[in-house]
Amino acid sequence: MQKFLRKYQKYILAVGGSLLMIAFLLPSAITRGGFGGGDRAVARMDGRKVMASELLEAERERHAALAPDGFGALLSVFPQIARIEKPEHWYMLTELAKRTGFVATAAQVDAFVNMAAQEHMQAGFRQIERLPQDRIQEAINQLQQIPTQVQQMRSMMSGKAPGLSEKSLAGAASIFQLTEAYLGATRASEQRALRVASRQQDRADVDLVAIRADSLLDKVPEPDEAALLAHFEQYKARARGQGEADFGYLQPASIKIETISLPAAAVAAAVKLDPVEVRKRWQSARDRFPGEFADERAKVESELRSEATQAALREAEQIIRGEAAQDAKRYADDGRWKRIPENWSESARPLQDVANAAAERLAQRLGQRIEPPVSRRDDWASANDLAIMPGIGASRIAVGARLAAFPQIIPDVREIGGREARGFQVGLINGPAADGQGNLYFFRITAARVEGPPSSLDAVRPAVARDLRRLRAFEMLEARRDELAASVREKGFAALAAEFPGAVPVAASVSRERAFVAYQPLDTPALRDAVMAAADALDPTRPVADAPMDRRIVAVSVRPALALAIAQINGLDLLSREKARESMASMLMRARASDVMSEGIEDPFTFERLKERLGWKDVGKPRDEQADGPGATGAAIGPPPAQAPSKPLSGT
Repeated sequence: MQKFLRKYQKYILAVGGSLLMIAFLLPSAITRGGFGGGDRAVARMDGRKVMASELLEAERERHAALAPDGFGALLSVFPQIARIEKPEHWYMLTELAKRTGFVATAAQVDAFVNMAAQEHMQAGFRQIERLPQDRIQEAINQLQQIPTQVQQMRSMMSGKAPGLSEKSLAGAASIFQLTEAYLGATRASEQRALRVASRQQDRADVDLVAIRADSLLDKVPEPDEAALLAHFEQYKARARGQGEADFGYLQPASIKIETISLPAAAVAAAVKLDPVEVRKRWQSARDRFPGEFADERAKVESELRSEATQAALREAEQIIRGEAAQDAKRYADDGRWKRIPENWSESARPLQDVANAAAERLAQRLGQRIEPPVSRRDDWASANDLAIMPGIGASRIAVGARLAAFPQIIPDVREIGGREARGFQVGLINGPAADGQGNLYFFRITAARVEGPPSSLDAVRPAVARDLRRLRAFEMLEARRDELAASVREKGFAALAAEFPGAVPVAASVSRERAFVAYQPLDTPALRDAVMAAADALDPTRPVADAPMDRRIVAVSVRPALALAIAQINGLDLLSREKARESMASMLMRARASDVMSEGIEDPFTFERLKERLGWKDVGKPRDEQADGPGATGAAIGPPPAQAPSKPLSGT
């Protein structure tokens, strides 16, 4: 089905990647248990203590409900659920739901899940008419399978995370009931509902060509120094993608890093099983292995190999922890941190030596030497760069009382996050982080820099030069907008092909609120307003094809995308009275949601508003509770093994 969606993504535009893929999210669903930090008060709410264990459980529930490897795709249809990004937010919402009596029963959870499945299915049906005629029935059959697939996914998730997956769904259902009760208390007239629905549902189906400035770069000369400097000064303090077009040269907070990897697969391959132990395990665990030995042998061996692998990894982990602790003892304590000199690298234990110590322990246990790979990155890596690092980029690590994706560690580096940082410091060995395959990673941050403008034009000169040429190319396109639009009106899109080989028309759909286009930067108010203004001028009682071509062609300069968009309107899909009567109840709810979420009516369930209403205060930790930072344990390696065992961290 994912293949089906990819093939017809230009038709099934409203559903995007979430529709039909939810049944395939199972393999890496979160099943991890506690990730340490000790049970201590981390906040107060209405004057009472909130313990780290409570926030830990809230994060596990939130992740199971909302992460892509949990129920995230399924529940994405509920914006009040999908927007919850912090464990504290989830905790406050579920607590408020309990206080106000919105605790979802098992039957209500079932109804909630079914509602999500139906929303996905209906979203697909709303788009299905855009498919080629010979594919419509296939799509209908696929869409009708969604409720069954959702139930299968739910059952399998329950098997992978007993108790947690259903508890997360119950929490989400309770939050949904709480927020819907508030929305239901507002009032929207039918006229208001019709306006909102019309804005959301009226659309024009178009063929769209985007001529991007990049296609004209060979016609733009290199800019002079004065122009480069002026462009640099204008955008140096803006983040890329946040300013005009995507200009911006603000350098993100970044680190340099070196890593050690403990490869679970290599360790497992080196494990040698004793045939006597295999038979003994089968005999002692007949409840799990009821068949004959020959039939169950592979399962028994798999279990023993997994146990031996985990034991070997734990031993290697302890060796690295010990080496890290010894390395950190060289530095004086500085509160919850260490006092690291600028020349720390001159005397620090080489990471290769630490890896060699782990390799020796693995060799003693397994009878085979496995070299933990060591890598070093000497260029600056932002969070986005960390996310694409092989192996460690897909891992997760304990940061205080939460389990964070590895790329999210940057704000918690002392040299970047300052006093608000919660776990890492340049020069110390940190870890373990763990990925879904059971691999463990230790790392040392060798340098860190805070977000800020480049020191000079020379630091980003190639990017500035290219961006300025793109801007000049766009200005050339903008000057020819009317000429190119007239050419399309007279000769069709084929008239553009000779000059712009990549200018191929693509089916798209445009409403007043969103443009479903292949090149997302085109989805701007400028394009939407221009297309819908032309659509409004067409006679809705007559076929669009009967309208003169000069009224169906729209040319728009889309500056944020640095592109000229030319659209030909081919069809209209307007909200009819019949459709309105059939779905008035849904339209009224959407109008109320629009009032609350989009038009300035205060939403009482935002993170900041809940903190204010419930008196949420983060608790400063006394010295004897300062277990988050490196100074607390002598090494920046997280909580001790008794509090954060390797097994949950590694996802096994």
